Amino acid sequence: MCDLLQLCRLRRSQDKIKHQLIVTMHATPAKKEKKSASLDQCFSNLT
Repeated sequence: MCDLLQLCRLRRSQDKIKHQLIVTMHATPAKKEKKSASLDQCFSNLT
């Protein structure tokens, strides 16, 4: 297990990545479904 500080740092970078992906998804609505599916998979693997 990683320590709490490392976990916090990881969580913060995840939020940044997630926000960027959400912005990208809104910019390209046609690809939204495919991207959100892979995003969910990505984050379920991390948690």
